[in-house]
Amino acid sequence: MSVSSHKRMIYAVKGGQPIHIDDVERGLACGCFCPACGERLIARKGEKMMHHFAHRSGTECEKGYETSLHLAAKDILLRAGRMILPPASICFPDSPKVVPITDGPIELPIDRVELEQRMDTIIPDVVVFSGEKKLLVEIYVSHKVDDIKQKKIEELHLSAIEIDLSRVERTLSRVELVGILVDGTENKKWISNEYANQLKDQFYKVAEIKPIISRGYAIHVDNCPIKARVWHGIPYANVLDDCSYCKYMVSDNRERILCTGKERIASIDDFNITLPERLKKEAEENRKKFIEKALRSIDMGICPKCGENLIVNPCEDRIIWECTNSRFCDFSAESDPETGEIIIL
Repeated sequence: MSVSSHKRMIYAVKGGQPIHIDDVERGLACGCFCPACGERLIARKGEKMMHHFAHRSGTECEKGYETSLHLAAKDILLRAGRMILPPASICFPDSPKVVPITDGPIELPIDRVELEQRMDTIIPDVVVFSGEKKLLVEIYVSHKVDDIKQKKIEELHLSAIEIDLSRVERTLSRVELVGILVDGTENKKWISNEYANQLKDQFYKVAEIKPIISRGYAIHVDNCPIKARVWHGIPYANVLDDCSYCKYMVSDNRERILCTGKERIASIDDFNITLPERLKKEAEENRKKFIEKALRSIDMGICPKCGENLIVNPCEDRIIWECTNSRFCDFSAESDPETGEIIIL
C-alpha cells in the first residue's frame, strides 16, 4: 500500500533508542523497528524520494508515523537540552480580558525527557523535566487535545503545551523539525499553564459578583466601583458600553459580572501593592487620559467634560479656555506664558 510523504517515518527504534533515517545504513541493514507495532523496518534512502523508513511487509501500521514523531521529539529535545515556550498569559473564560505573564517567549532548560508516561488517567505524548518542574508536551498530528483531556490536565495541576505538526511540510527535514520543536513558537500553544491558573484564581477571589439587570433595551450592573455612570447619586455601568471594555471585568456569562474594581486589581503587579497605592495609580492614569482627551477637545473647541463649546479668551501673556456651560461645568485651561504649553486646570 502506498503512503503519502506526510506519513513516512523519519525516526525508528534501534537498540531501544530513537534513531533518525540519516544515521542508519540503507535497507534491512539499518536494524531498525517500528516504534508502534515493532515490525522490522527497511531504510529507503534512494536518490529521487525523501529518505524514510518502511515496514518490511509492505504494509503500514496506523500509529507508526505519529509514534515516530514522539520519538523524534524526545530525541531532539533531550539533545538540545532546552526548549522555547510561547509567551504565557492569563485568559479568562467569558471575557476578552487577557493578562500577560511574560513579556515574550520563555526558554526552558531540559534535564530529562520521557515518552508516554501515565499520569493518573492520562498518557501525555512527551513529558519534559526541568529541575523540580515537569511540562507535558502533546504532539498534534491527527488529533488535537480535546476538552476532556485538557480539563483532566488542569485538574491534575499540570502545565502542558501542544505542538501542531498536522500542517507541516510533508518533506520535513530533521533540521526543520529541530527548529519547530526547540526554537519555534508558531506551532506551539499552551493547553494549560498551572502558574497562570493559580494567578487566575487570585483574580476570582477578589472579584465581586454583580448581577446583570435588564432595563428596557439596556443591560446594567449597579454599584459600579469606578462610577462609570451615575443616576440620582447611584453608580452603575452599562454592560456593553462600559463593562466590556473595563480592565476590571474578568467574566461575563450574561447573568452576572465578575468585577475586581472594588479592590482595583487589573494586573498581576496590582497584587503587590496596597489598595491606597492602587487608587493613587488609577488616579494618575485617569488624569493622564483626561489631559490627552482635553488637548484633543481644545483643538476642536469642545469641552472634554460636558461636550459644550469652549470660549477662548486671549490675554496679554496667555490664552484661557473656559466652558460655555460654566454654570454647571468647571473645565478650564490656559497656556503657559513662557512655553505656550496648554495646562489643564
